[in-house]
Amino acid sequence: MLLSLSEAEEANREQFEYLADCLLKRGQTDPKTQEVFPAPSARALVDRFGGNKITANERMEEFFAILARSMDTTPPVVGDIPEAVVQAMGAVMEQARLAAKAELDLSIAAYESERAEFKAEREKLQARLDELETAYAAERSAHKQAKERAEEHRAVAQEREAVHESLTAELAQAQGACEKLQVENKQLTKSLEAVNAQSSGATEKLRALQSKVDELQRLNVSLEKQMTELAAHRENASSRSGQLSEDNKELSSELDTVRAELLTAEKRRVATLERLQKAQAEIYSLKADVSEKSAELKRMVQSLQQVKKESSTG
Repeated sequence: MLLSLSEAEEANREQFEYLADCLLKRGQTDPKTQEVFPAPSARALVDRFGGNKITANERMEEFFAILARSMDTTPPVVGDIPEAVVQAMGAVMEQARLAAKAELDLSIAAYESERAEFKAEREKLQARLDELETAYAAERSAHKQAKERAEEHRAVAQEREAVHESLTAELAQAQGACEKLQVENKQLTKSLEAVNAQSSGATEKLRALQSKVDELQRLNVSLEKQMTELAAHRENASSRSGQLSEDNKELSSELDTVRAELLTAEKRRVATLERLQKAQAEIYSLKADVSEKSAELKRMVQSLQQVKKESSTG
């Protein structure tokens, strides 16, 4: 239909021919496709061939350039055609040209309207794009600040985790020392019980010896009375008195030994009791220290959980 196309325009011949059909057959129905030809416009090209309005507008500009170039071509040589026929044909062609020009003016007006609409839409989209770029820049700045805050929180969390691990290790060490002291306390308690039992046994033995000494003293008194009463039996009584004196010395020596053992046991009991009291004081101190560190550890754990929560929220 359109024959005067350049090599660059040949690639879009189908679109240009469709626009020419729309220009010549506007409102008519295509017998093949039953399609009603619309006015030539960028929207008609998009509806028929797809693509976007920018490319369609470029095709429309090329199409109007082709029409203008076709209308400016030199009229054909009439040859031997009679002048009246030439004039009649000229009048018909002039009417056709005027009709085509009127149709072209309408198409150009529609094109200009669509172009203005496209320009307004593009300006609107550009304004929206500027808003989105501004919002994106603000969002990116906020994201950067949030990332920096998250890094700070992460550093604080790592530092607190290190402190938490140190306190946990120290707490475990303190608990181990406390358990060791508790075991030693049990051993000292058993040792003290043994010393107390030994002291009780020595006390009972001392009481028995004291009772025996008292009995011997009473017996000595009785023997002395018998010595005075039985003067005739002095030699036998003297011998018996000497023997009793030896027994008394032996018992006195044994009594001194028992007293020394009792004194030693008492010293051991007092020393053991002092060690037990010292161990109990250390245990109480360690328990207080462990309680204090446990409370500090709980505070650190709560603070660490709060920091993690803030970090995850941020």
